[in-house]
Amino acid sequence: MRQSALGSQVVVQALYWSASPNAGNNNNAWNVNFNNGNTNNNNKNNNNYVRAVRAGECQPCGVVFHLRGHDAASVMSDLIGHPSGVGTSMDSHLREDKLHEHDKKSMDSHFRGNDEKSCHGVQMKALYAAWRMARRKKRPSVNQLHFEHNWLQNLFILQQQLDAGTWQPKPYVSFVATHPKPRQIHAPDFSDRVVHHWLVPQLEAVFEPKFIFDSYANRRGKGTHQAVKRTQTMLRQVQSGQGGGYYLQLDIYNFFNSIHRATLYSFIKPHIQHLPLAAQQVVHALLRRSPLDYGVHYRASSEEYAKVPPHKRLECAAKGCGIPIGNLSSQFFANVYLNPLDQFIKHTLKAKRYVRYVDDFVLIHQDKKVLEVWHQQIERFLVDHLRLCLKQPILLKPLSAGLDFLGYWLYPTHTLVRPRVLGNLRHKLNQYCHADDQTQQPIRYQFIGTPVQLAQLRSIWASYQGHCQHANHHKLYARLYREYPWLPYLATKRHFPYTHQQRRFSVFLAQSPFLSLDFPLRGNAKAQHDF
Repeated sequence: MRQSALGSQVVVQALYWSASPNAGNNNNAWNVNFNNGNTNNNNKNNNNYVRAVRAGECQPCGVVFHLRGHDAASVMSDLIGHPSGVGTSMDSHLREDKLHEHDKKSMDSHFRGNDEKSCHGVQMKALYAAWRMARRKKRPSVNQLHFEHNWLQNLFILQQQLDAGTWQPKPYVSFVATHPKPRQIHAPDFSDRVVHHWLVPQLEAVFEPKFIFDSYANRRGKGTHQAVKRTQTMLRQVQSGQGGGYYLQLDIYNFFNSIHRATLYSFIKPHIQHLPLAAQQVVHALLRRSPLDYGVHYRASSEEYAKVPPHKRLECAAKGCGIPIGNLSSQFFANVYLNPLDQFIKHTLKAKRYVRYVDDFVLIHQDKKVLEVWHQQIERFLVDHLRLCLKQPILLKPLSAGLDFLGYWLYPTHTLVRPRVLGNLRHKLNQYCHADDQTQQPIRYQFIGTPVQLAQLRSIWASYQGHCQHANHHKLYARLYREYPWLPYLATKRHFPYTHQQRRFSVFLAQSPFLSLDFPLRGNAKAQHDF
């Protein structure tokens, strides 16, 4: 239906274009005659009308979404294989593989035309990819399930907010993480996590060429294991040269709570002028105010918060300082904030062997006096330019004493697992051991638990195996198998009947059947277990 400019004449058009293309002829498209219901295909140059379709309505805010010529039902149907309103958040998790198969084709077909025309706006395809990354390998939280109940509409809400420049962070969720040490975590809302995953790749494209090679935290292709490997190589280079050698290990005091947000923003602003205005506004929204100003939902008890030292709490940070721990953007901002330090050490001090992981960094040199001079210059640079100070005590030791770095003890000749990591592993394994009735001490050669607990045990052991395999672990595994003879037997995945999932069983082994075998361990152990 078409109405004239004066509003007096109304012309009814019978033929309307359909959303279905003509597979036999690319020049033609299907149309529908609303007078008799007939369908036919005509050339695309014909002047037929397009009937407006009202999309779904978001209940919280009452915003109506018009999907650029496609209604919400058709887009949802193409993405997940059924009309909108049928699927739930649980269904979306079950259809993860199907979403992965359809995301490129569906998003390209429905959103490419609009994105190419409005290149200065926020692309829906980029938000969709950010949502997929935010939910990847994450246990669904309450606000994530709420978001995914109407995920398409919520993505359009984010798009409208970003395009209009009205996006603001939602209140954070504060809790206490006790492993490996107590620290306060401020987790963002799931919708904010989507925005962070949309923003950070754009910032990475700008700053990644500006970072030094030996910065290993929160970067693609880097990580703790690569940092340990690189440091090991540097230790061997110095040791195999003239012999001896020293290392200077430094750590920044209360790093995340000491970051000055205005200084950080001054580092970022000159380099993002060419980015979309929405990305610039998000960076400004994250850094212009304290995270506490947006509100905090406290999920931990007073006893748990008491375990966190006062200076480690974001509430105790100095005015204008502090970024929340637990954000993807905060991890990236940490690298940007310390990039001037990296440039100073590599280009001004001319330090050849330097490795940094977040706020923990190591310098290696043959001459001890050179490291002492570098220590003074670095400390002065941190105070003058970054408003940071070093943690005491300062470690300046010979390489033969070993370097405690990122969960390992590094020597020029070999690498060992940190004793604290082994202590945490033994503590977790003891929880699955049968306790003595009199002494209440765990009997390490006897396991008792349910198949569900056994699955948890395999997950714990697999994570520690991933850590130990980057060290000299042959003797370590042999010692653990002597202490816990059932460990290699139960570490193998086993299937139990459904009726036995909640029934406890025990495994009693006085000696590990794998101790006489060569590594890697193979074979099947036999043990008596009762249900």
